[in-house]
Amino acid sequence: MNPTTLDEIRDALLTWANAITGREVLLANSGDGEAPRPRNPYVEVFVEMFSNPATQVVTNSEDGLLETIRSNTLLTVTLDTYGNNPMQDTSKLMRSLYSASRYLDLWVICGLGGINEATDLTALERGALKQRAQISFTLYCILIDTFASDFFTTVDIEVDILDREIVDLIGGVNPRQKAGICPL
Repeated sequence: MNPTTLDEIRDALLTWANAITGREVLLANSGDGEAPRPRNPYVEVFVEMFSNPATQVVTNSEDGLLETIRSNTLLTVTLDTYGNNPMQDTSKLMRSLYSASRYLDLWVICGLGGINEATDLTALERGALKQRAQISFTLYCILIDTFASDFFTTVDIEVDILDREIVDLIGGVNPRQKAGICPL
């Protein structure tokens, strides 16, 4: 399993769901708000952090300008399939997770932690039957993020004379005593 980013995992999930079902695939938490839903059958993918990163490794680049954070992370993925016999395509998605083809797309960047049962959530909504099925599963991955370490190494702060005296005092030198102002 290669280190990856959350964006790469989302892209792989969207591509996989589209390839298996042939449906349009939406990212549920993409920030689109209340964007209109497609009229044709579609799949909605929701990815959330299941836990805080379990292990974090922080490394700096040789020049000290970049900081890379690698963390072992669990993700929960929920797929909602809407319209036109959703249980059929949800079942295909669930079974395809065990396909050897996943080693070419998903399992290169993450591992399967477990699959929950597919659930038929078809319900009457505003006088019409809305067909919907859902499946969720857990993925584990190594997320990697790179940041400019400039933030961590330089900070502009104002220091007045009292602050400077405190810093010198902590450092073992009392500037008032050194100047003869304070007898102790």
